[in-house]
Amino acid sequence: MNKKYASMRERILKNSRMNLKQSYNGIPCRDWTGSKFPNGYGRISVRFKRGPRKGQVKSTQAHRESKKALNSTVRVGSKNVVRHLCNRPICVEERHLLGGIQKHNVRQCVDEGRHKTPFRRKNGERHAAKNAT
Repeated sequence: MNKKYASMRERILKNSRMNLKQSYNGIPCRDWTGSKFPNGYGRISVRFKRGPRKGQVKSTQAHRESKKALNSTVRVGSKNVVRHLCNRPICVEERHLLGGIQKHNVRQCVDEGRHKTPFRRKNGERHAAKNAT
């Protein structure tokens, strides 16, 4: 049986395209053109290579596989996240992705003003309690 792609790197590059309208630090985004999860992240199917689920297929996020395939020095495990520096969930450009932990991911979100919470107003001040005396 012939493989459709020689490597995961080739598969990611063939299923994405450069978006010259969106960029981060002068580097254009690479948008995933394959299937997508309902939350907007790219979806890619991969086979387990070892362990008790060897040979079975799982759906995972395309930007996580992109980071693993295009930058072999980064370890992306189940406890780690891959953050988008460009804040676009569809982007799989390796230079826009940064490995880390969820704490840093949320901190980036809050620092950039994208975090939504019912406890703060838009200007950052806290809501007063309804029954404050």
